[in-house]
Amino acid sequence: MLLLTRKKQESVVIGAPGCPDVQVRVTILGINGKQVKLGFEADGEVSIQRWELWQRINSIQLEGSITAECEAVLVSES
Repeated sequence: MLLLTRKKQESVVIGAPGCPDVQVRVTILGINGKQVKLGFEADGEVSIQRWELWQRINSIQLEGSITAECEAVLVSES
């Protein structure tokens, strides 16, 4: 896990170097006590979900069938 410190209006970019088309930019929009407001910018092809929602979506998909894209990732990692 990478741990970064950012101030309000500072950003972090997630993506492969040399591949500017596939990236996510996360910006700290505000800090209020223990809450941090984040802004996300990404291509329309990139789905951005809260972790708990992503887990639910994936568990439903796995119960039915694994998508070809996910299957390719699973095969390449084994």
